[in-house]
Amino acid sequence: MDSTLPVQRHNEIRGFIDRWIADWKKRPRPLLVYQRAPDWIQVVDRREQEPAVHAFHDRDAAVYEFCSETDRALDNIREHLDKNYGEKVSADDLLPSLQKFCDMGLMLEENRRFLSLALPVNTNW
Repeated sequence: MDSTLPVQRHNEIRGFIDRWIADWKKRPRPLLVYQRAPDWIQVVDRREQEPAVHAFHDRDAAVYEFCSETDRALDNIREHLDKNYGEKVSADDLLPSLQKFCDMGLMLEENRRFLSLALPVNTNW
């Protein structure tokens, strides 16, 4: 088969899986969730030894939540902000917030598509 994963990469991936299993067996279990209010969200990150709590307001809150159901392209995010909040924003204005989320380990980016990692505490909000 062409383009198979080299054996050494299998070992690296197995190491990640083993660490994840060990972390999941610890108490309290790792946790990454968010809760929302009308104009802000609070992200609780208990994946590391020291828990972290982050509060995001207004545009950042709207962007983070919008990217939580599925990955979103920049244009989708911009359209969402315009349609739902009446906020016209350029990609250049939006990228620093998205990069901040990625740098904090709260969001993933691949091919300019963004996915928030925290799960909602209350899915019925």
